[in-house]
Amino acid sequence: MKKNRVNPAVILVLAVLFIWSGCITISYAQLVEEITPPGGGKGRIDFEEGYIYATAIGTADMSQMVNRVQAKQVALTTARHLCYGVLSETVNSVGITGKAIYRKRMLVDDGLKVETEGVIRNAHVWKEDFTWTTNGDAEATVTIRMPINGGLSKVASRWVQKNHEMLPRVEAGNADSASEKYTGLIVDASGISVKPVVSPRVLTSKGTREVYGPGIADFNTGGIEGFAGYARSVEKASANQRVGSHPLVVKAESTYGTLQGDIVISEGDAKKIASADIGAEFLKRCKVVIVVN
Repeated sequence: MKKNRVNPAVILVLAVLFIWSGCITISYAQLVEEITPPGGGKGRIDFEEGYIYATAIGTADMSQMVNRVQAKQVALTTARHLCYGVLSETVNSVGITGKAIYRKRMLVDDGLKVETEGVIRNAHVWKEDFTWTTNGDAEATVTIRMPINGGLSKVASRWVQKNHEMLPRVEAGNADSASEKYTGLIVDASGISVKPVVSPRVLTSKGTREVYGPGIADFNTGGIEGFAGYARSVEKASANQRVGSHPLVVKAESTYGTLQGDIVISEGDAKKIASADIGAEFLKRCKVVIVVN
């Protein structure tokens, strides 16, 4: 991680540069994305855990400090401010839907930009460490984090509600397939290159009809609890309280969308889900977990 020596007077300027910089290194690791902004620091998007993290290092110019107490405070304050710049860059890389990423949408949607910046400002310090280096310099490492669900998902919910692509819903299959009472849906997309996004869709094999997504989910629930959860295995997904005690499990066939954030399933499974959802309405209540590994 690159170390930054920052004069407090230029902290805000650096934060702005972090926010708008277009050069960013991203390491894709399925459920976890590691973000490395060009100016230093480190971001992490963890969809399984449901948090976004940003870490930065701050120091102090000892020649300008009155004492060690002031140096420690300046180092910590600098690291905290830099963290918000790193967090901004990290959020820019989050997918809203299978086709939309935050950075590109905020460049043309001022409302989305303002709301997202407000959520970022409300992120809290999660961890901070301080040390004196062997050279006698003050060095602080600070990590802040913000929730995806209840944070970004609220902003995404309002944006998706206005901008989502309307697709016809899948019709239910025969009555026999709805006889078993399911409490949620697990889509097993293991072995398929899927990018987790805030508002994913589950589509038919032809990609022309919606099994689950903005046309079906309740936007208030999606904004508070998230539109879907993510897990590394079917076992972990089954243990997730989101899908209840008896979830329906189906296998994904492929992905859809420029970000590969939407999931495609077979026509048969699509009808089975639609039938199982009659009366239960687990789709409307966002009781969906996607398995990615």
